[in-house]
Amino acid sequence: TGGGASAGVLAELADVIEREGVRAIFADASSPSDLARTLAEEVGDVAVVELYSESLGGKGSDADSYPAMMRTNAQRIADALG
Repeated sequence: TGGGASAGVLAELADVIEREGVRAIFADASSPSDLARTLAEEVGDVAVVELYSESLGGKGSDADSYPAMMRTNAQRIADALG
């Protein structure tokens, strides 16, 4: 979790993201993605992509079974990295 990340750590991460040309930050869909969104706002032009890693999506979602979750994650990663 990013709850305890200091301003210095966030600045270092933002520098790495800019220097390396990171296009996407991947966050777990079941956890708050505040840190990822803060970094994306700081850097600009970086997508925050939610992936299912700790749990399946809700019933009727595009990740409501393990195979569906894997397909959804793969598609989201491919789309983000284009």
